[in-house]
Amino acid sequence: MYSLRVPGVFDCVPGFWELNMNQPYDNNTCFVLKDLSRPWQVVRTKARHEKKLADECIEIEIPCFLPLRAHQNRKNGRIFKSEIPMFPGYMFVRCTLDEKQELFRTGRVAGFLEVNDQDGLRDDLLQIKKVIELSAPVKPHPFAKVGTWVRIKNGPFQGLEGLIVSKRTGYRFVVNVRMIKRAVAVDVDAEFLELA
Repeated sequence: MYSLRVPGVFDCVPGFWELNMNQPYDNNTCFVLKDLSRPWQVVRTKARHEKKLADECIEIEIPCFLPLRAHQNRKNGRIFKSEIPMFPGYMFVRCTLDEKQELFRTGRVAGFLEVNDQDGLRDDLLQIKKVIELSAPVKPHPFAKVGTWVRIKNGPFQGLEGLIVSKRTGYRFVVNVRMIKRAVAVDVDAEFLELA
């Protein structure tokens, strides 16, 4: 199965496929879907099955979102580049109960986390999506519990909200995904920040 990969979008229409580093599997219907019978679900995948499960979701037309990040590995003096899940062991889908059973039958699902705050998860994922679409150098970061809540007032990340954590060489803007207690971070200059 092939599908065209537009920046920030992994389209579920069979026919084309092209690999773009640092772009999520996302058939773009997750964020615009108005159907309340398909709520957000957090899928806990079996180890190293995230991308295969995303491919299967696209094949059976289940809206999914799997944020990826670039990864380099050195072996025998050679550098290998690949994409790995930003949150290993997790992906996000919008599915009905029947589709949930269909995902279980793939053998790639360890379990589901029920999402009580649908809007909160959607907002967190939209921020992650925006950071990825801008091809920012994103780093995994521990879930931030302490920090100053800020909004980025200008620049490519304008409008994003999150915690700011200071480091020796500047500031790190942290975007939390509260549902799974994971986060990513991007380095920013203080001049772009304002208190939210």
